[in-house]
Amino acid sequence: MGQNKRYPGHTIENEVNQLDTRPKPVELTAEELDFANHPVTTPANPIVVQAWVRFREATIRPRVEVIAWTDRAVQVRWKPAPWSDAAVTAWVWASAVEPLGPEQERSRW
Repeated sequence: MGQNKRYPGHTIENEVNQLDTRPKPVELTAEELDFANHPVTTPANPIVVQAWVRFREATIRPRVEVIAWTDRAVQVRWKPAPWSDAAVTAWVWASAVEPLGPEQERSRW
């Protein structure tokens, strides 16, 4: 691959390797999600909330967007860093999702 003229030694391959080595969230399994018996709802616009997200290394509680849900699980999306263009998604238990304030109703997801 080509070299970056401004930053010698920095290549697209290096960036891909960095993305592959970033921690990934521990998601719910297909059996836990059971979409056949728990249909998915997708909102017209994402709903901003906080959610507990597990990684092997640690558990975090970022501000996230709800992009889909079932009656027992929620799919969330967030950017790991403000300067990042790449978003991370994960399915978490509905009980791991918390409204940002009293004006949000938990029953929406």
